[in-house]
Amino acid sequence: MSLLRAIAGAVAIFVLTPLQPAYAQISPNAVWSCEFTNSPTDCGLSLQAAASTRATLVGPGRDGPTAVQLTTQPGDINIAGSGSNERADLTR
Repeated sequence: MSLLRAIAGAVAIFVLTPLQPAYAQISPNAVWSCEFTNSPTDCGLSLQAAASTRATLVGPGRDGPTAVQLTTQPGDINIAGSGSNERADLTR
């Protein structure tokens, strides 16, 4: 009976403990990475979009506290040679 109580207590602690964000580890073989701490254009990136509001910082990120969210709106055409294709991108 005491074993069941111990198991029940352990399960309750596990279920009730808030989870901390778990960030993915960047591969040591990665050629490039950026944490985007201040701006979507951190790390030497340029925005190719119809408006600067098409790139925003959001969180949490995959491997840190922030990430970039790109938004393409209908009519976002003729962006850096896209012709009639709609796009919003970051480039180096």
